[in-house]
Amino acid sequence: MKCMYFLTMIFLFIFSLPLFAQSTTSSTEGYGVSGRLRVADRWAEDDNKAVHTARGQFRMDGWLKLGAGGCVKLNGRLTTGNSFNSEWAISGLADGKESVDFNLRRLYLDVACIKENVKVEMGAMPARSVGRLGVTDYGWVDGLRVIIDDKENGRLLYLTVGEINDLKEPSVFKRKHGGANYTQAELQQLFGDDNSIIISISKYKDTLYTRAGLRWAVNSYFDWIDAISVETLFTEKKHTGDLFAMDKNLDKWKVRAYYSEIKKNPDPEKNIELLIKNSFGFGKNYYFELERQVGGKWQFNVRLRDGEAGYLMEAGFTRHFNY
Repeated sequence: MKCMYFLTMIFLFIFSLPLFAQSTTSSTEGYGVSGRLRVADRWAEDDNKAVHTARGQFRMDGWLKLGAGGCVKLNGRLTTGNSFNSEWAISGLADGKESVDFNLRRLYLDVACIKENVKVEMGAMPARSVGRLGVTDYGWVDGLRVIIDDKENGRLLYLTVGEINDLKEPSVFKRKHGGANYTQAELQQLFGDDNSIIISISKYKDTLYTRAGLRWAVNSYFDWIDAISVETLFTEKKHTGDLFAMDKNLDKWKVRAYYSEIKKNPDPEKNIELLIKNSFGFGKNYYFELERQVGGKWQFNVRLRDGEAGYLMEAGFTRHFNY
């Protein structure tokens, strides 16, 4: 029943978008809605077995201005998915066990009237991180964050304190709380022509994570690549992982290639893979992503992985909306 309900919702959502767009053309600037719908077919190796799943992802972000000045906003996110690092719903049409949930994952205040270039977030707010080995933006932090976005000097700073708990319960209203267990200080500094460095220090429960990264724009030297990125990650004082990435934009195509080495910690509570977004997997792996714009707001997506974590093949479509 859940599977049929989910597929019906996808069908109705896609074909009601034009009507919804017309109904919102007269809306004021006091609120807004944006989001995306993704549908994908996935083949992956799990415990040396080939697993085929049909998946879908629905995300809706909304904001509402509070007060005449508009510098305070109430933000929320409604999504599918049943865990911290996933917004995917499994249809049950193939091998995957059916899992279709809708939850209000975020509900927080955004205060931008304290000082120029300074913003404060508080509540069930998004997990924010720069780079590809950082904490996934699928996740949440229940707490407080100060964001200093100094665009004139190319500097972005996150200072966060809060709680990441109950990783299998994305609902704002159902998550269990046990007190602050997460702190973060992360800096991205731009320099030169589209180059940047990342320095991140975070503590989750009793584990200290440190991360450094470099993005170097090389399109002035090579025609076949736009940028190279490297990141390295330490858990406590142990070297946990490395990531090497290459990016290329070709008109309507976006191509990304990765090589990763991520070590698996014997203590499952200290496995950074629980918190990061990309499915690089443990061990040494090669990972490839391809996106192509199809029409105005549609994208065709392909993801491939091979290596010690097993193979992965996924293809699907993404539909963005913004009102």
